[in-house]
Amino acid sequence: MDKLSLLLVLALTLPGCAHVISEETRKQVDKNIDFSDVKMSADAFIGKKILVGGKIAGVRNYNEGGRMEVVQFTLDNTGFPIEVSRSAGRFIATSPDFIDPIIYKAGRLVTLAGEVKGKKTGTVDGAEYTFPVIGIKEIFAWKQNEDEKGFTSPAPSFYNNYNPYDFSHDVPLWYRPTGPVFRQ
Repeated sequence: MDKLSLLLVLALTLPGCAHVISEETRKQVDKNIDFSDVKMSADAFIGKKILVGGKIAGVRNYNEGGRMEVVQFTLDNTGFPIEVSRSAGRFIATSPDFIDPIIYKAGRLVTLAGEVKGKKTGTVDGAEYTFPVIGIKEIFAWKQNEDEKGFTSPAPSFYNNYNPYDFSHDVPLWYRPTGPVFRQ
């Protein structure tokens, strides 16, 4: 009876811990590459596939495709960007397609897998800044709040009453519903 109970609990909890980037894409990612290393010397990592995430700072679209500026944050084991007071920097995520600025709006958290394309010099608040450029292979936009329409959540209903402040963790585990997924 105990083994049956354990299997039932595992079966119910494991789907909620699934990674937001497909397993096929994650297999192509080089897990030994840290974003801070890419930030320091992007040209040395050209062609390498990495997994990154953070908060969107802005989106721009051009005739040749879309660009998204993202402030990098560390990812947890499901791919959720953990917002902390420090970041390894910003990067530009590019796509040959239009990136809708309503879906991928400033302030939204994203997780993406992509290929390092090099670096680009730009400005942040008037200061010169060198951005690593990452070509998007797959991206996931996290739902910003419960009132946001158009996104479904596969999370079991018992998460709806979850209070992250009942526990003493360094970083609270927020309820993280799904958002749109973009794959190329």
